[in-house]
Amino acid sequence: MNLFELFVKVGVDDQASGKISTLSQKLGNGLKTAAKIGTAAVSVAAAGITALTTAAVKNYAEYEQLVGGVDTLFKNASKKVQGYAAEAYKTAGMSANAYMESATAFSATLINSLGGDTEKAAEYDLISIQQTVRTPAACIGKTVDILREPTVSILHDPICSSVFGGD
Repeated sequence: MNLFELFVKVGVDDQASGKISTLSQKLGNGLKTAAKIGTAAVSVAAAGITALTTAAVKNYAEYEQLVGGVDTLFKNASKKVQGYAAEAYKTAGMSANAYMESATAFSATLINSLGGDTEKAAEYDLISIQQTVRTPAACIGKTVDILREPTVSILHDPICSSVFGGD
């Protein structure tokens, strides 16, 4: 092999190794970027799962507290109120928790005004929640939550209890 052939061969080898080196650098950088994106995606997914789990536990704890309140106030009619609460998303446009919260907010006054008749109080709760919350919400295009607080305040008033057969 002469000197010229040797220079050409070395030059070709150097060009190929330079291209391979550039290609491997690009591939390495691409893998690093993909790893960073993957790590970020896993972090976001983990945060979402954590938030969802936290909300589920909180809502279930709230549900358990509300069932306890319904059991205490409605006694033998508790299962009826819980059944209405389970269907509240269809009948009143609210969650079971929101229904039980609304029902228990004024039920003591209502039950008292009905002479302790918890069965009748459960029926009146259903009617009042459906009519005083759902219907206006649909008419004015607002959410049920916006109207629930004023409704509970009105129904809790002693004057309102006379409408349900009180003194």
